[in-house]
Amino acid sequence: MKTVMSFFLTMVLVTNLTITSFSQQDQKKEIENFTWRKTEGIILKKGYKMPPAYDTISRFTPTNEEIIEAERILKENIKDLNKQRMNQFGNYPVIHNHLNCYFRQYVGIINEKGEKIVHINLLWYRYSQAYLKKRYTDPRMGYSDEYVIVNDGGSFYWRVNVNLKLKKLFDLSINGIA
Repeated sequence: MKTVMSFFLTMVLVTNLTITSFSQQDQKKEIENFTWRKTEGIILKKGYKMPPAYDTISRFTPTNEEIIEAERILKENIKDLNKQRMNQFGNYPVIHNHLNCYFRQYVGIINEKGEKIVHINLLWYRYSQAYLKKRYTDPRMGYSDEYVIVNDGGSFYWRVNVNLKLKKLFDLSINGIA
């Protein structure tokens, strides 16, 4: 029975990897790595095909300077925007105290007023070795390959938008806890 289950699990994983890598092949050229100080992430260029929910949004490719400006606005304003500390209790991190522990995915959006918005998708990146040894897969796999949507996970996964013209942080969304 163990052999059958192992074979089935292997086939499911191989099938999923094949499907995922095929869709990523076309999009690799639309992803650019970004590093600044202790911040790591990727820029999803204008041509990157976003998930259907984001597909109708007008987009642009943020420059490194625009990303750095968005990061400055994030660091200066996140504590005030995060006053309620939603889903940040127990073992869940307080997001404004752990900004360097998140991998970023940056998406440039143009709002209805023509203003540039940088959408930042933040994904927990600093897992302990003990935690990683307990898991079958590394939860960080894929952070650099595609836009990641995570359900639940509390403050380990969250999103926020930065209006570059107004220098304003808005639409903070922290995942729920299941």
